[in-house]
Amino acid sequence: MADTKSLGVGFVFTCLGAGIMFSWNGVLTALGYFKEAYPSHDVGFLFPLVFFVSSLLCQVLMLRFGQGLSLPLRIRVSFISCAVLLVFCPLTNFLRVEVGFAFLCVIMSLLGWFSAVLQSSFFGLCGQLPPHFTTWCMSGQAWSGLIICFCRIATKAALPDTHQGLFISAIIYFSIAAVSVTGCCLLFSVFIRQPEVAVTLDSTPATVSVPASPASQGSEHRKRLSDAICMEVDEGGSAANSFVAFKILDDSTRFNGSHYVHAAVASTVTQQPPRSKSSVQLRELFVMVQKLFVTVLLVFICHVITFSVFPGVMTRYTSSYGLSDEWLQITLIAVYNVFDLIGRWLSGVARRVGSRLYRCNGLICFVVMRVVFVPLFLAAVGSHEDVFSSDLFKFIVMSLFALTHGLFVSWLMMFGPSHVTDAEEKERAGFVLTTALLGGIFTGCQVALGIAYLL
Repeated sequence: MADTKSLGVGFVFTCLGAGIMFSWNGVLTALGYFKEAYPSHDVGFLFPLVFFVSSLLCQVLMLRFGQGLSLPLRIRVSFISCAVLLVFCPLTNFLRVEVGFAFLCVIMSLLGWFSAVLQSSFFGLCGQLPPHFTTWCMSGQAWSGLIICFCRIATKAALPDTHQGLFISAIIYFSIAAVSVTGCCLLFSVFIRQPEVAVTLDSTPATVSVPASPASQGSEHRKRLSDAICMEVDEGGSAANSFVAFKILDDSTRFNGSHYVHAAVASTVTQQPPRSKSSVQLRELFVMVQKLFVTVLLVFICHVITFSVFPGVMTRYTSSYGLSDEWLQITLIAVYNVFDLIGRWLSGVARRVGSRLYRCNGLICFVVMRVVFVPLFLAAVGSHEDVFSSDLFKFIVMSLFALTHGLFVSWLMMFGPSHVTDAEEKERAGFVLTTALLGGIFTGCQVALGIAYLL
């Protein structure tokens, strides 16, 4: 029974993690179509920049005011908004080229905004839960890229390689993405109502009200049970056991808030007055950044390296085997998504290895060493006759590039919140790490623009 519940919870969090990234992966995979529709604009560099500038601005506001907003409301609104915007992406083809391009830039900006809300909300939520919840969420993000990529391959292969065929395939492809995002919204709405979750996600911190029991034996039983939950989660116990235990506790306790394990367990022993969840003070954020400084810096550096060459430099590749530019880009993106997924999966399998590397700061060397991928990506640009221009070299470099990104980022996001113990601080830690993630992507896009100027 516990294993079934664990698989169910893992599946749900994986699906929700996929929903977070459907918008960005949709834009990324469709760059070939946008390049065909707007040949006078360098969409491979411009659209990621617009997307993540908006994401970063939104994340700054989420840091300041995010904890004062209802979690279910902001997740539902963001999912539905992303679904609607994805449907409108190919419809800009009916407008004049420059007008359609301007509207598309607005859509990219809004998609980036709502994606940032989803990212910060879910990582704030996962920060309060055991590390494997973050693993599930990160794996879902990789799955979204793979699903979107194969949808794009199927729609492109099924229709003729003409402007009309590209347009029809884009409509089908973006519609599938929109339906998937809507499905994630419905799944989230159903999930938070399940009794096994035994929480009410509202705008106030968690408090547990334990009614006085005439039988001291019952009180002692609840205390022993709560201690067992705490011990199990601290030792990395399964989510299923945690949820089952919460279900048992629900017969004698009531959880009122959005903070899960540790807040509930602590409150069963000592009553804590509810704290106002108003806007976060800048001083508190500064203290949190100090606690997580190394992790924040590594998350930032990892994404700067990744987005300084991907996807921008990749859009300048030409195939040595005669593939069209769009098919080469779609194939490389598929390779990236496959190995990014493998890296995120390995982060859960090798969690103990990652924990040791994280505690001894060994991840610093590995993250910084990823800078070697920048000259390797640049060496593959052009049609010169050498090993660097071969498609095999591009695929090998992309595989290692994606594998290390997925593995290192997952470990950092998984173990970062372990620096704090309070549930509300763990949520704030998730917000801070998401800001570092988006800040790294934004900076990487700026570097990519400079690289584009030099190429």
